[in-house]
Parts: sequence; structure tokens; C-alpha cells
Amino acid sequence: MVKVFLVAAVATLLLTQCSSSQNERVKSDSVQSDSLTSNLIPSDFSTVSTGELEEVEFNRYKDESENRIGDKPLEVWKAELKLGESMLLYRFNQYDVLIDIPSTEENVGYHIRVFRKSKSVKISNNHLIFHIPPKAEFNIPSDDKNEEQGLAYYFLGITKDYLFIDEGTDVQRSFHIYKLGSFKHIYSLGAYDIKLIGTHEIEFFQDTDLPADSINCNGHVTGEYVQKLYKESPQQFVVAEKVLVDLRTKKVRKTGEVECQYRQ
Repeated sequence: MVKVFLVAAVATLLLTQCSSSQNERVKSDSVQSDSLTSNLIPSDFSTVSTGELEEVEFNRYKDESENRIGDKPLEVWKAELKLGESMLLYRFNQYDVLIDIPSTEENVGYHIRVFRKSKSVKISNNHLIFHIPPKAEFNIPSDDKNEEQGLAYYFLGITKDYLFIDEGTDVQRSFHIYKLGSFKHIYSLGAYDIKLIGTHEIEFFQDTDLPADSINCNGHVTGEYVQKLYKESPQQFVVAEKVLVDLRTKKVRKTGEVECQYRQ
């Protein structure tokens, strides 16, 4: 009986030590996992690690967005993920732009990553297998921190020289422009819309202090619907002037061309 008791006691002690060792290993793994997750949320837009190499299957997709500016992508692909999430892949001459789209509109903003154009792809009919590189040339995360601060980023377009990012969910937007290659931030502005003129100029309308009265708005309120709005709510109109900015010199040129524009 004594021998049996001693064997049982030793076995119990060994199991306890093994369980304790496993618990310590689980705790250690959890700390490493949390540290890795925090590293995937950068505080700036520099080159960052986006985790281990992933392989995602995409289907060919027709992008019907009317808000894009810059070069037309060579190909657009979409991947449907779990829980209603999805990915869009825009393939340009030199870069791949990968966009993570949340499952609901409540999660504002997208996770935008820009990579050097990958040759590690497999295309078969209308399907594409894309290996997500571990490092992005440019990275804007969409996370709780950004949402709490009211930050929501959207991909607006790309040219051979510039990357255009749209920020905000209101009618009044913020636009950020980066130099392609170095991805250095070169210009930001607040506007309702911007257009690319030629290769290096952007055009937008800037609100002025001029009253939106019948004198200033005469002949500048065009379109039947807008004219109706002006008659009903003239106080919601502003006089805006067209402005041009040369992205190489940052020189601002006011054109003197004005419009009466509706503001919500």
C-alpha cells in the first residue's frame, strides 16, 4: 500500500509540474501574440511589416467608382472573406494597391497597403492567387484607434508620380498627397472634391467670404435642381473660387473663376 501511495503521489506531482509548465508556455505565447498584433498597427505611414505571408484568392472585378483620379488600373480583383469582409486589389504598372474592406459601414475607413508590383501571382481565367508580401511600401491601418479619433482613410487614386488618399466621412473632405516611390507626404488640403489636371496640378474649389447673394450668384447657379435649392435655401450656398496647385512647387494659383455651391 505504501508503494502504491508513493507512486500515485509522484505521478500527481509530475502532472502538476507539467500543467504548470504548459500554462506558463501559453501565457508566454499570449504575450508574444499581443506584441505582434500591436506591431501591426503603425503610428505613421512608413514601411511596416504586415505579418506572415498570406495567400488570397481573388475574382476579377469591375470597379464602377466614379471618384477615382489618376491612372486607370490594369486589373481590379476582389476577394470575399469570412464574416462579410472583403479585399480589393488594384494592379498598376509598378504597384499593387490592396484594400481591406470591413464588413459593415459602422467600421469606417479601409486598411490600405501599397506594394511593389508582385510577380508572385497565379492567374487562371477569372481567378487570381495573390501572395501578400510581409512588408508594404505604404500602409494606413483601419483600427479602433483611428475610428476613435475620427480618422477614416480611402484610396482615391495613383499616378506614376503621386498617391492620393481621401480622409473623412463628411461632405467636407481632407485629401492627402504622397510622392510615389519615397511615399513622402507632400500636400494636404480640405475641399469637397479635387481633380487632377495634367500630370502635376490639382484643381479644387475653395470657399470665399463673398456673400452668396443674387449679385454674386447671378449666372453661377446652374442646373434646374440646384436653382431650386437656391430659391428655397439661399443661406446654404457659398461662393467658391477655383484654385490650382502645382504639386512640384506647392505654388497656389487662384483663377478668379467662381461658382455658387450648395453646402449641407
